[in-house]
Amino acid sequence: QRVPLDWAQTQHNLGLALWRLGQLEKRSERLREAIDAFQAALKERSQERAPLDWAQTQNSLGVALWTLGEEEGGTVLREEAIAAFRTALKERTSAKVPLDWAETQNNLGIALLVQGLAARNRAMLEEARDAGGGERSVQRLHLCRPAPPPLVLRGTIARYQPSDRQSRAVAGFA
Repeated sequence: QRVPLDWAQTQHNLGLALWRLGQLEKRSERLREAIDAFQAALKERSQERAPLDWAQTQNSLGVALWTLGEEEGGTVLREEAIAAFRTALKERTSAKVPLDWAETQNNLGIALLVQGLAARNRAMLEEARDAGGGERSVQRLHLCRPAPPPLVLRGTIARYQPSDRQSRAVAGFA
């Protein structure tokens, strides 16, 4: 490998393509291949070497893990996705890259909300509320971006429509 960061970018792009195919084809195999590609990219895209690229790949890995978790009903995969979003936020800060921060913060908030509702976990719901609040501060700018992964998670959350009672409970945390 003469140009390792270019190779890592190619792996990242491959992961995005495989993730999209996995969504369209509803095939877990493609999603697993996407996860493998993102993980391969992270071998060269280290936090020390390319911090913002590393964070981008962590976020993409989180989206792929979440999507596979939704396909297979895997709590462990969804927890790994949450961990990847949190990891990405180490470099994707509101001060450095506000739009990318908002994207990842939004992903984290939605993932925590879905997991919190499923597990009836108050702490997770409170964290979801806090994560979602950060996204609102740059939401107008964020909406100008072309279809980012948060729209995928927004689509999955539609399957988790809370009952009126759950909605009141979440609202009570605000």
